[in-house]
Amino acid sequence: MKHILLRNGKLFTIGFSKNASQLYIKTMQEDVYFMLAVDNCRGETFRPILTHIGEVRSILPESVNLLALTATATTTVRTSVSEILGLQNPIVIVMSPCKNNIVYAVSKFNNIDTFAPLLDRLRTDGVRAPRTIIYCQRYDDCSSLYMYFKHGLKEKFTYPTGAPDLSKFRLVEMFCGCTDLEVKNQIIKSFGSESQLRIVCATISFGLGVDCRDVRQVIHLGSPEDIDAYIQETGRGGRDGSTR
Repeated sequence: MKHILLRNGKLFTIGFSKNASQLYIKTMQEDVYFMLAVDNCRGETFRPILTHIGEVRSILPESVNLLALTATATTTVRTSVSEILGLQNPIVIVMSPCKNNIVYAVSKFNNIDTFAPLLDRLRTDGVRAPRTIIYCQRYDDCSSLYMYFKHGLKEKFTYPTGAPDLSKFRLVEMFCGCTDLEVKNQIIKSFGSESQLRIVCATISFGLGVDCRDVRQVIHLGSPEDIDAYIQETGRGGRDGSTR
């Protein structure tokens, strides 16, 4: 979660922690602020941090406006966030999270060979294959799927063909809680820019804060935790507005 302060006509973006209210109390009392903006203010996961942001807001002048943003939030979550942040009669702007350029479909999963068409596309098109995120609910599924692509592609698993098996050369990557931090950073960097990386097999730990404009497919292997998570995850596709 991030918060943004408009101070003396300039924007300051600060990563928030549980000690933030103590760290910034003195400077906030001394400086002039016009707005406090909170991004990704949703769900029970962020409740403790939201509480601290509420504490920070309590020491700011009443003239300081507060803007709370999130891609998805149920009516219950919106009410909860308003209470925690101390919003009184807030102006609420709500838009549908659905995108006209996203098509939803359901396919039966028989076994891992269900992904054979995607594997064949990778073999044929290589770095021209569409970028895809495959969300797995279990680490075992994520690992098995990654190895399926690795064994199926053989020497074409990296680009250029036959390049060392290092993250920056792979067409397929795995992103989960136990992935090495250096590899995670490389995946985020590669997927957010022009690179050879085509497919990320991931648990739900992948995506928050990642802005990749040209994701063409988001596949769920198994049901997401809830509809909120489903909309968040599918929303990472088609961000460039393309209908391809």
